[in-house]
Amino acid sequence: MARAEFERPITPGQAEVFAHWFPGAQITAITPEVVPTATLEIFEYRSRCFIDPATYEPLNFSALYLITHKDGSRTFAASQTKVLSNGPEESTYVVDISDNQEILGYSELRYCFANSRKFFRGKPFEQWSGTEKGRRGGLSTRRIFVMNALSQMIYGLPLYSSTHFIHDTDEKGERIQPQKLVWEKFVREGLARKFKERGQDRFVFTGQK
Repeated sequence: MARAEFERPITPGQAEVFAHWFPGAQITAITPEVVPTATLEIFEYRSRCFIDPATYEPLNFSALYLITHKDGSRTFAASQTKVLSNGPEESTYVVDISDNQEILGYSELRYCFANSRKFFRGKPFEQWSGTEKGRRGGLSTRRIFVMNALSQMIYGLPLYSSTHFIHDTDEKGERIQPQKLVWEKFVREGLARKFKERGQDRFVFTGQK
């Protein structure tokens, strides 16, 4: 892939859309040299998933982004299109890092734009998310806001949740679904709407941060 493809500037209109949905942060288009090694390794790992290994190409991304937050912390994102059995789709991988470039958490925004099934049609969604143990501190919530802003900027569409929420254990050892709890909180705050999809709970952003 030609390096110039990573150097596309974000248009003023795109920057305005991102800022509207995620105020206080700045997004810029970057080149691979700016991405910390550990972060790029996560991008490449996700890039290799679900494809024939023979077709894998390093740096096969359509765009790379740096999001700088009000507190100076950074989030990196990489977008790519894959052609899978159900047709082409685009994923944007999102990674939070610390000041010393340690990985804090990661998520994936997935948009199956060629899939006509109701679950996928016009619905970019949170495919998965994870925060390193001991690093909760609202990072998972922040990444959802970031993914919604990216979805609005790239597709002009709000972020949806999945209908499958991973189980975890809280401090008391009780089983919980952390991501679903975040979305439920958004609903209470008037930021999201809850509805049924395939008989399961699903959520969609309706308000800004």
